[in-house]
Amino acid sequence: MISSKTYLKIKNEFVDFHTFDGEIQDPNYIEGAIELSVSGVVLLDKSMWDCVDQLWAYLIEGLVCVSRGEEFKVCFPDQPIEIKFYVHGGSVVFSVAVHETIKVVVDRSEFVSEMKRFAVEFFEDLKGKGERFGALSDFYLNKLNSI
Repeated sequence: MISSKTYLKIKNEFVDFHTFDGEIQDPNYIEGAIELSVSGVVLLDKSMWDCVDQLWAYLIEGLVCVSRGEEFKVCFPDQPIEIKFYVHGGSVVFSVAVHETIKVVVDRSEFVSEMKRFAVEFFEDLKGKGERFGALSDFYLNKLNSI
C-alpha cells in the first residue's frame, strides 16, 4: 500500500495542500513537503521540505521512466536528498538517501498507478489555486496522461 499527503510550508507550519484556500505567496518557490510511505515504510516526511511543486514534477519524470522500464535518479531541488527508482522485472526498488538509504520494493503497476493518482491530485489542485499555475499544471497533467 502506498500513501501520500502533500503540505505547504506557511510560516514554519505545515498545512494540508489540498484544503489550503489562501494565496500562495511565492508562485516561483512553493515551499512544502510530501509525506510518502510504501507498505508502512516512510520514505519522505515533513523534515524533507523543499519546493513541493518541483518535487512533484521530478517524481512525474521518474514515473515516465519507470513506465518505460528505465531507471531514474534525481536530487531534491534544494536539499542533498537523492531519490532513485530502479525497475526490476515487475517491481520497482524505490530508495531515498538522506543520512542513510531507505529502500522498499513495490509492485511496478501499483507504484505507477498510485503515484500517478497522487500527482494528478496535486496538479489538479494546484491549477485550482490560481490562473498563474494553469500552464505548469497542464504540462504535467498531459505528461501524466501519456503514462
